[in-house]
Amino acid sequence: MQEEKRNNIQENIQTGGADIRSNKKSGVAKMFTAKRCAVMALFASLALIVSFFEFPIFPATSYLMLDFGNALIMLVGFLLGPIEGLIVCVIKETLRILLKNGTGGVGELANMLVTSAYILLPATVYYFKKGLKV
Repeated sequence: MQEEKRNNIQENIQTGGADIRSNKKSGVAKMFTAKRCAVMALFASLALIVSFFEFPIFPATSYLMLDFGNALIMLVGFLLGPIEGLIVCVIKETLRILLKNGTGGVGELANMLVTSAYILLPATVYYFKKGLKV
């Protein structure tokens, strides 16, 4: 009995959490499949490109800009889940710090925090309450 459990645990570790008999994957292995990672990379690059087209909210304050890349990140949050949306947000802002560093990283960090808060609540509610009848 002990030997059988040990063999099952070793098989589970070797297959990365996937159950060989039922061909089902565990949580992390299901979350980061090749298709989902490709979709996250695609949306991160699209959000980065769209974020370079900024518009000032108020003409008097040139540092308050409207960034439409966050709409694509929100879409990822709805399509794939809140964790994936946060990952895309971090990737986009990290690349933005490397490519366009106008504020020394402070503005991008603030944008990352605000976007994360903006995405987390609606994406989490949608993730757990899909098809809720109102």
